[in-house]
Amino acid sequence: MEIGCGLGWLAENLKDAQLVVETDIHMPFLKAVREKFQGNKSVRIEELDIIEPDQKVFNKLKNMHLDTAICINTLEHISNDRQAIKEYLSIIISRGQAAFICSGTSFSLRFS
Repeated sequence: MEIGCGLGWLAENLKDAQLVVETDIHMPFLKAVREKFQGNKSVRIEELDIIEPDQKVFNKLKNMHLDTAICINTLEHISNDRQAIKEYLSIIISRGQAAFICSGTSFSLRFS
């Protein structure tokens, strides 16, 4: 799962993945990504505000049992980045992994 997918670069580079979930809050990006991956059943696109997530979308993502989360150059645009990380990690399955890249720095988390 990617939060802040922009124009879908990650999904383009994970062509062999079983499932890639692209999320963003900006409708123009979501529209472009939906058009780009139209008909591709391994790419799912969802509108998601990670700070105030729609509970229906949030539960849908949790029920996908996602094991990896990636956030590239997005956290620096979120005022409450700690809350975003907390929400982000709550979607991933236990023993999953998350990677964050933020304006010249990065870190990854593994948790159980």
